[in-house]
Amino acid sequence: MIVKDESPLDIDDNKLLRSRLNEQSDLIMILKESADREMQRCRDYEFKLSLEQDKYFDVTQELEEAKHRLIQCQHQNAHLLKLVADMEKSKKVEKQSSGTQCFLCRKPETIDQGSNTASNHKETLEKLNRLRQERDNLDMENKQLKSDKTDLQNRLIQTEKENSSKQSNLLEKISKLEEQLGCSGEDCRRIQQEFEKFREEGEKERKEWRSKLMLSKKKQNELNDEVKLLKSTREALKEEVKDLKELRQREIDNYNVDKQIILLKIQLEEAEDRYRQLYEDFNAYKNYAKELLEAEKNINRQLRRTYHQR
Repeated sequence: MIVKDESPLDIDDNKLLRSRLNEQSDLIMILKESADREMQRCRDYEFKLSLEQDKYFDVTQELEEAKHRLIQCQHQNAHLLKLVADMEKSKKVEKQSSGTQCFLCRKPETIDQGSNTASNHKETLEKLNRLRQERDNLDMENKQLKSDKTDLQNRLIQTEKENSSKQSNLLEKISKLEEQLGCSGEDCRRIQQEFEKFREEGEKERKEWRSKLMLSKKKQNELNDEVKLLKSTREALKEEVKDLKELRQREIDNYNVDKQIILLKIQLEEAEDRYRQLYEDFNAYKNYAKELLEAEKNINRQLRRTYHQR
């Protein structure tokens, strides 16, 4: 096996460091999101306050416009009243002058003069009626404007009260939020700087760990190559061990055969020894039988000899 000078990075340490980096990044992101939410809440309250201020400004402007329209209506009403008074005054003067001329002259009027006088009188009456109608309309509009003015004043007072209450509530909430945040603009900038510092440090550490991971992956690949080589070597050794086992089995089998042969040889030698012993016993028995036969023959010869002698 090839021994490396540099030991590869422990996978458990790598996972632990990566987990710590992820936890620090998550914590920083949570703090940033919390600060962003609080700042957004402040912005929302400020936006609502600006909306209420705009609403107050619109109501105030509408009230000013109503006041201006009321003043204009009052001027128009006074002007119309003056015109009506002038018209009535001129009408009385005209009637008086017309009556005086009738008594002085005692002459019959022409058809044209009577027609012109009737026409002028009719136009004057129509104009007077129109002016009276306009005056009545202006009076109604004036009353409506006064009512609108009263409503607007009441709305303005109510809006001022609501805005004052909302503004005080918003200011109180903003102050509470600022107290909860515990930081001013300088603190926010400091937190932002710290966050940037943490982010840069985290990025630097991530780069270092990436390089270490790349080195670890490289070493891991080398180890994988070595493992593959060892696996192939192990397979070859397995084959060799298998061959050796087969050879040993054959040797054992051969040894058993040789052992049996030796045992058979021993048995054969023992059988030969027994055979020699039996052969010797047989020869001894044969000699003994031969001796007995010779003795019997001698006895028979002696008996025959004795018998013939008688």
